[in-house]
Amino acid sequence: MTEERKKILISYAEWTAIAAIRSGKHIKETKIIQEALREIYLGNIPTTQADFDVWHEEQCKLLREKIVSLAAKQERITKNFELGWAAKILNIYLKTLFYIGDMEPSVVRQFIHPPIDNIFVNAFYKEHKVRVAASDFRIKKLEHYLDYAAIINSIKAIQKEKKFLNLMDVENIWGVGTTADELIDENS
Repeated sequence: MTEERKKILISYAEWTAIAAIRSGKHIKETKIIQEALREIYLGNIPTTQADFDVWHEEQCKLLREKIVSLAAKQERITKNFELGWAAKILNIYLKTLFYIGDMEPSVVRQFIHPPIDNIFVNAFYKEHKVRVAASDFRIKKLEHYLDYAAIINSIKAIQKEKKFLNLMDVENIWGVGTTADELIDENS
C-alpha cells in the first residue's frame, strides 16, 4: 500500500467513525474524535484474536478517556461518554481500515469487531434468534467492557457456527427488519 493510499484510508476511516456518532447526543465536534483516533497506534496491532481482544479493550478505554478529556477542555460535554460509544467509534475506524480498506496486516480483518449498536443487536436477534444483549439494549447504556465482551463472545459463537471467515461477516444482517424511523433513532 502506498503512503498516499494509507493517508487517504486513515482520513476516510476517521470520517466514517465521526459520521457514525454525529447524530449521537454527546459530541458534535469532529476534531475531538479525530484527535482521539490519532492517539491509537496501529503499528503494533495484534495479529491473534486473543491478543487483539486485549488490545481492543485497552484502546476503547484510552479512546474514551481521550474523548472525555478533550471535550472537557473545550467545555463540549456535560455527561459521561459511555464505553459503548468508544467501542463503536473504534470498530468503525478499524472496519474501514482493515475490512474495507485492506490495510496490513491483513490477518486483522479476520477478528475486528463489528460496530455494535441498537440496530445491529435487534437485527442479530431477528436473523439468528440469539440475544447478544437485552431486548431494550441502548449503546448509551453500555458502560463496562465486560458487558461489551459478552456481546462479542455471543457474536463469535455465531461466526463459528456459520463458518464465517471474518468476525465482521456477521454484520451482513445489520438493519434486517429495521424501519427508516429506527435507523434515524438508532443512536438514542
